[in-house]
Amino acid sequence: MLALMETDRTLLEHVRQRRPGAFEKIYHETRDGVYGLLLSCTGRVDTAEELLQETYSRFLRRVYRTAAPMALASVRGYLLRIARNLVADTARRPARESGDEALMELAADPAEVPEIDEGEGEAARALRLLRRLPEDQREVIVLRLYNDLTYPEISALTHLPVKTLESRYRYGIQKLRALWSTRA
Repeated sequence: MLALMETDRTLLEHVRQRRPGAFEKIYHETRDGVYGLLLSCTGRVDTAEELLQETYSRFLRRVYRTAAPMALASVRGYLLRIARNLVADTARRPARESGDEALMELAADPAEVPEIDEGEGEAARALRLLRRLPEDQREVIVLRLYNDLTYPEISALTHLPVKTLESRYRYGIQKLRALWSTRA
């Protein structure tokens, strides 16, 4: 596993010591990538925002509980792992137990996506089409393109072989291109 960058190590120590601005720096540097993963997995802004808050809450609880420096490959990777686990936990939790309609939709078939809105922007269309992909392909594409992770970094995060990730990425991109060209 890659060594923790000194800036990450220093920032983590500053967060643990509750120094002003330390957490905010981590948050501002990682928020978009974590949110992008959550939004692509859930397809709902409200659910993604709720899980984003829970991701950073869990991160802070872990940092504050740990007296010694945390052994992480990267802060960003750790936050993405927390977010990924939250999505999986949320999807596994029975919707009846939570009573939350958003969770019922999260567990629903991602292929059930609304029809094209004529005024839909390209970014919204891309997100909608991304939601049509199988979850395993969608996750690799988001981690690779939106979070700019390498295949070895994604492998460390997902515990999957690099070749499997490369295949999922390739097949997912092919499906996205086909969907895009058909104006689906």
